[in-house]
Amino acid sequence: MKKLLSEKERFLIADAIGRASHEQLWHITKKVPSDFQPWGKRDREGPDCSCGCKFYFRLSGSVGGDWGVCWNPKSPRAGLVTFEHQGCPQFSYDTWWDKL
Repeated sequence: MKKLLSEKERFLIADAIGRASHEQLWHITKKVPSDFQPWGKRDREGPDCSCGCKFYFRLSGSVGGDWGVCWNPKSPRAGLVTFEHQGCPQFSYDTWWDKL
C-alpha cells in the first residue's frame, strides 16, 4: 500500500517543483498508458485533472495553472507530476467547486 504524504510534505514538494519551467516539468513527467492521448493510450472521454478533481494538487508558482501532483492512491498517476490535461480513469469531482 502506498503511503500518502502529509499536507506539509505535499506543500513543500509542490513549492519546489513549482519553481521549475514548463519544459523542465515535461522532461521529468512520466507518461502512463491510462493518460489521455497524445501522452497515453486513452481516448479523450470525460473530464481531466483540470476539471476539479479532488485528488489533483496544483503546484505553486507560475506553472500551477497547468501542473500538479496526483495524490489519489488508486490512480496510476499517484505521486506523479501531472500536466492538467493528461487525465486519469480515477477522476473524482470535488464538490467544493460548486460552492464558489
